[in-house]
Amino acid sequence: MKQSIEAELQYCPDCMDEYRAEITTCAACNIPLVSGKKMLEVRQNPAREQAGRTMVISRMMSW
Repeated sequence: MKQSIEAELQYCPDCMDEYRAEITTCAACNIPLVSGKKMLEVRQNPAREQAGRTMVISRMMSW
């Protein structure tokens, strides 16, 4: 089932939970939320989000 996205709300990019506009972090995933406006832009043009990615593979740091 497709979830409807409202531009004025916030969404978790991982679990897709929906939050009021003033909330900034997902309670379940503990990651920053994305505005509904941004989510709608990405859904309308998914290639746009990937366009800014580089194809450079960097060396990962080992801890």
